[in-house]
Amino acid sequence: MHPARSVWHRLQMNADRPHAMWPRRSRTRGVGTGATRVRSGGAPRAKRRSARRSGRGVLVAERWPARLRGARRGVPPVSRTRRSGQRRADRALVVLGLPRVSQRSNGWIRRAERLLEGLESTREYGWLRYRQAEGALFGAHDPAAAREHTAACRAVGRALKLVDLDVGALALEGLAFVTAGDPVAAQPCLDEAMTAIIGGELSDLPLIGQTSCHLIAACERMHDYDRAAQWCERLKALTLRWRIPPLFAICRALYAGLCLSRGTWNDAETELRAAADELAATMPGGVPEATTRLGELRRRQGRVDEAIALFSQSESHPRSVLGRAALALDQGEPTVARELADRYLRRVPPSDCAARTAALDLLVRIASALSDRHSLIAARDELEAIAERLKTDPLRAMAISSQGFLALADECWDVARIAFEDAGDLFTQAGMPFEAARAKLDRARVLEGAGRGDDALKDARAAYEAFESLGAAGEAARAELMCTRLQPIERVQKQATSRDAAAPFHLLTPRERDVLKLVGDGLSNPEIGKRLGLSEHTVHRHISNILTKLDLPSRTAAAAAAARSGAI
Repeated sequence: MHPARSVWHRLQMNADRPHAMWPRRSRTRGVGTGATRVRSGGAPRAKRRSARRSGRGVLVAERWPARLRGARRGVPPVSRTRRSGQRRADRALVVLGLPRVSQRSNGWIRRAERLLEGLESTREYGWLRYRQAEGALFGAHDPAAAREHTAACRAVGRALKLVDLDVGALALEGLAFVTAGDPVAAQPCLDEAMTAIIGGELSDLPLIGQTSCHLIAACERMHDYDRAAQWCERLKALTLRWRIPPLFAICRALYAGLCLSRGTWNDAETELRAAADELAATMPGGVPEATTRLGELRRRQGRVDEAIALFSQSESHPRSVLGRAALALDQGEPTVARELADRYLRRVPPSDCAARTAALDLLVRIASALSDRHSLIAARDELEAIAERLKTDPLRAMAISSQGFLALADECWDVARIAFEDAGDLFTQAGMPFEAARAKLDRARVLEGAGRGDDALKDARAAYEAFESLGAAGEAARAELMCTRLQPIERVQKQATSRDAAAPFHLLTPRERDVLKLVGDGLSNPEIGKRLGLSEHTVHRHISNILTKLDLPSRTAAAAAAARSGAI
């Protein structure tokens, strides 16, 4: 039997169906030992064989106690000879295989700890420390505690010569180093773990998938997309070789995130849809990881309603909170955006510096929109500190971009221009076209403020073309609005499209026209409310009515269309 069909493998694959792990027992006679026979729930043999091939709905062990003992061959003799200790270790193994023990309830961990008292040199104790490391890293955001657990886990793995345990803990330790902002210490751990996987040293397939995900997640947090893409391709090749597609489902959402950053959005959508389907069938708890990333894709595409619907499916998920903050900023509600960004940052302590970068980058833009210099400086300083520790091009670009926004607020045009130029170059070098186009649009704003209208128009047009090629409708509309504002009115009227000319602007009320004009001037909802003496809620309602009447997806698209047609 292939080692991957061990009890640990079955426990892991049934993690979201705990009832499936408890077998039906029947006493048999004539063998002399009164052995217990465990059946797989009466499934026909053909179906069991089909399930094994597909990797879905992995079956329960046919002989539960025997298989448990067989899966524990690395346990020292003292654990096998003491029957009570063996039973406790077996129970702990079952407890550790229950759904996402490390993240859902500390009660499971405490129970395993009690069962394993006095058995610190066993395989099961090593897996307990592995689960504790996961809980410390992903639940408590405490990379230091996670490294303590992985050190104990690796000690057990080396003592018992359990390569799976040792390498799994090594990858988790590397991710903990990255989370704490120490890529120098992380790199040897990550490289050694991947070498072991590629070399075929691991036998537990679910652990191979989980370990690979930790490696890819570490690269994603460092924004090292080249290395992450290479590891994704290698893992995909392994899953095809072993004909177990669900093995890659866990990492597929991470791979889709790489596609999103690289600008291959069609590939990202394909991977995310496939990941959501596979996770729903094999590990439902992981579905939000795919749906929230799909929500971010929809946000970038300007499909606001779909993005809101996707984020609302898991509102408390960290990526959903951050996505809704970005949506609020896109819709001219920076106050709401700041509340959501602060909510995200409250949940992620400064020790988890890698997980804070996206929120800090967004907070820079929010503070700029609110003219909040104090928050802008604080976010810039933290970004610079993280970029200095992790030393990757995307993080350097974020830090330099934050300097540009601060210079823009101070009207230091040359400093801001140079900062956005350098940030755009670093984003381009890192293969992040969306961020590079956004940096170009930011530079156009600086050039416009400096009175260099022609140069600003060139940058705005280049940004518009880049967004259009990506399919980023929302950002393309913003770039087009800037182009419209920078062009002479005669040329604007000549370039009005037939759709704009046919748009029912005559349906707008005088107040809605006033609101739309101020949207075109770049004002946020609170600023429009102060200018017109309206509440922010009333302004939001007027904008919703405008979008409904004009059948347009966003406020920016409405302002651009109105400017092209001469309606405002």
